[in-house]
Amino acid sequence: MIIKAFKSKLIFGKYSLKNLIAESSVGEVYLGKNILDNKEYAIKIEKPFKGYSSLKEEAYILLLLKGSGIPSVISFGLSLGYHILVEDLLGESIYNIWLNQNKKLNLKDTCMFAIQALERVEYVHSKNYLHRDIKPANFLVGNPDKSHIYLIDFGNARKYRSSATGKHLPFKQGSKVHGTTIFLSLNVLNRLELFKER
Repeated sequence: MIIKAFKSKLIFGKYSLKNLIAESSVGEVYLGKNILDNKEYAIKIEKPFKGYSSLKEEAYILLLLKGSGIPSVISFGLSLGYHILVEDLLGESIYNIWLNQNKKLNLKDTCMFAIQALERVEYVHSKNYLHRDIKPANFLVGNPDKSHIYLIDFGNARKYRSSATGKHLPFKQGSKVHGTTIFLSLNVLNRLELFKER
């Protein structure tokens, strides 16, 4: 666990780590607290691999996308050899809410989620990016406003068209599969990519 590296140390001189709240293939997400104002945040920590950091990419994309339903970047930087992203602390995922309600959502919640989920995806596309890991676990309710849905985890996101011209980036075959298999499109499962990797 990454938290051992930060035992009794403050991140950026003000954030203390509490407990692990999520794990991913590239790092871990902790509940953290700013000791100066006692506010809690989500703190993502990643050990860079061969100099590359998907967390650095994610921080850049989040700043670019800044808007309703996108988590705010509070701080980003390097500490003890780890890349660290401090974000808004949000509520439960739609997936966990569904599990906690015996795998059912009432009509009102289903409609609220569906409308806002489509709005978030459309917004990301309007900024020339694809999320590439759309799934119920990546949609979280707000904290404390549980009627507002957020799209999280932009570690796999990539640009799919030029910001300057609006032209779609070139098509590529034989691409590496990105995202969560059960939620991928048939094209992605067949290793067809909508653009070239950078």
